[in-house]
Amino acid sequence: MPNAYGSYPTGTGNGYLAQHDHRATRVDRSKVKFLLLRMLIGGPAALLSWTSALAAEEQPPRKLDFFVGAGALYDDNLFRQPAGADLSAVAANLHRDDLIERLSAGIDGTWTLARQTFELKAHGDGNRFEHNDQLNNVSGKAMGSWDWRLGNRLSGRLGADYSRSLANFANNLVLVKDLLTQKGSFASGTYLLGNRWTINADVRWSSTSHGAEIRQVDDDNIRTQKIGLGFSLSPSATIGWNYRHSNANFAGAQQDSTTALYDRNYDESASIFWLKYAVGGKTDFSAEGGYLRRNYPNAAIGNYSGGMGRAKLAWHPGPKTELDISGWRDLTAYIDAESNYFVSTGGSIAPTWVPTERITTSLAASWESQKYIGSEPSVLGDPFRRDTVRSVQANAVYMPRDPLELDLTLRREQRGSNRSTLTYTDNLAILGVRFTF
Repeated sequence: MPNAYGSYPTGTGNGYLAQHDHRATRVDRSKVKFLLLRMLIGGPAALLSWTSALAAEEQPPRKLDFFVGAGALYDDNLFRQPAGADLSAVAANLHRDDLIERLSAGIDGTWTLARQTFELKAHGDGNRFEHNDQLNNVSGKAMGSWDWRLGNRLSGRLGADYSRSLANFANNLVLVKDLLTQKGSFASGTYLLGNRWTINADVRWSSTSHGAEIRQVDDDNIRTQKIGLGFSLSPSATIGWNYRHSNANFAGAQQDSTTALYDRNYDESASIFWLKYAVGGKTDFSAEGGYLRRNYPNAAIGNYSGGMGRAKLAWHPGPKTELDISGWRDLTAYIDAESNYFVSTGGSIAPTWVPTERITTSLAASWESQKYIGSEPSVLGDPFRRDTVRSVQANAVYMPRDPLELDLTLRREQRGSNRSTLTYTDNLAILGVRFTF
């Protein structure tokens, strides 16, 4: 479910979390002997030549792409209102449906120096609304990372990311323009213990700020640390354990229904066991499960503890087809309503078909039950919120030529709730074109 209008995908990439292959490159022994001889004869100058030769042998081609794009998005329920809701009662200039035009430009680059890989991805979007022009905005994303390696046993990742987008009106109930800015940085390290054991640690700092003054009380800073162990049972099976701890701080307390201040700062910990298993060459299975505890030290409500888990089955029956099936139970929140947590229980199915090398088609259907834990201070007197969200999406990508990409997405989403004002049905159509050079 997209959280903001700045986050709809364009193209077939997997976002900003590209993975890299760090397998060591085989070095010809005769070349090494010759270079060692040069070292003995030529001294330091030969050492520099040897380092350069090995780096040149390991270094893959560099990639630096620039792209421009244009698109149009039609939304028949922009403000996510129930059927029959009168928007004129809120403001005279609000239109229920709208056509959003977008112009984009960006960069996608990867560089390798010896065994170090550097990555930069960034794009900016100008968004113009046909009817609700007070929502016109500039959005975008950026990410820079360094995948580092020291020797054959120690590796990790350092980086930072940034995003700016219009908050989704499914959670922005005040129906005003709210530009959501997210900043994050991350660091991780993995050490290989022998041939089968790994130990890893990572940390992430993130902050979210709202452009609308009325929403700035929801600004937050979150730090998450994680440590873990992994064990390889076989070339096709790995198990492990992770411990995660988070601290969240919000810009300010809010008033609850009894006019008392409600402090939303919390700390959270989770212990999780996981499994990854490749069944033959066509099926991959992954699962994780454990126990999570959330504590609000300065509040009487909102505390939570319980089991959590996630499983995914990816089946590749042939070179042109793939089927992903997922199920989960977790404590989560929308990024633009970070203090309002719920227990999410759901499942999804997503088949993909690639009829030709230039056409990719996919479908995705999901169902999710959302049971809120009561950390919404403005409505503490109401029954705890219960939502059900269903969605179905179809996507087709066509590349008539290598630098040109056409993208069509259709999506329908429905939310039911025990609060009638939060129910809605929404239909989206997105058409985009992208040229890479």
